[in-house]
Amino acid sequence: MKIKLFSVLFILGVFIYGFTGNDQPNRPSKDVIEQGKKVFNYVCAPCHGKDGKGDGVVSSTIFVKPRNFTTGVYKFRSTESGNLPTDSDLYESISLGFHNTAMPSFTNLSPEDRFAVMEYIKTFSERFSNPNEYPLKIIEPANQIPLSPESVAKGREIYLRMKCWECHGVSGKGDGPAAKYGFKDDWGNKILIPDLTNPNEVKRATTVEEIYLVFTTGLNGSPMPSYKEVLTDEERWHLANYIYALIHGIALYDGKTIEQLKTP
Repeated sequence: MKIKLFSVLFILGVFIYGFTGNDQPNRPSKDVIEQGKKVFNYVCAPCHGKDGKGDGVVSSTIFVKPRNFTTGVYKFRSTESGNLPTDSDLYESISLGFHNTAMPSFTNLSPEDRFAVMEYIKTFSERFSNPNEYPLKIIEPANQIPLSPESVAKGREIYLRMKCWECHGVSGKGDGPAAKYGFKDDWGNKILIPDLTNPNEVKRATTVEEIYLVFTTGLNGSPMPSYKEVLTDEERWHLANYIYALIHGIALYDGKTIEQLKTP
């Protein structure tokens, strides 16, 4: 539902705010950039820093560190692994924020201000103005497999086969054997592996479609890869259904142990 909502917002944005930039770099007006800078410095800079490096005055007090915009690397996107996010992706992040982090929803800002901030954020990285980065390869979820006990069971089998449990735990609680060594993102910040059975720990992807996108796009800048080349579309939908069932408490733990999984 959320993806459909933002698809509508994107279409409206194309006509009202000029959402483009998927096929070639955007060229916003100077007035838009100045407006975005003004709002960014007042609202965003305390965390992200005035230069967009994620080193704002309060950043040291935040566990999930603010994004460093200068690298042009973004985790949550609708584009293939390694691609820049779309304008719609950035606008959605500004609007919705990220659960269980210090990044709130900014729906209190006007759509015009959010659009201007989006354009200003893109000026921090040269990637957004580099024609070689375009066109962006956008993932369009299709052929969704309905949630069912059979699909959830297949997703569980894929979860074990792909060794998702090594990080996320056998029962999805984020306590896999690899988790105890700790993980860092590309910026050297510690990563908290979420308990997938606790909705309060999930940052963004809570619908089946959003979870499917994470498996398809990967989370740039983190150890979470794209599974587009190693799992079929059908398998990614089954896996998404299983994770959705974990998050919403409708998947039962089958009792397997790490010792059993390690046994050939």
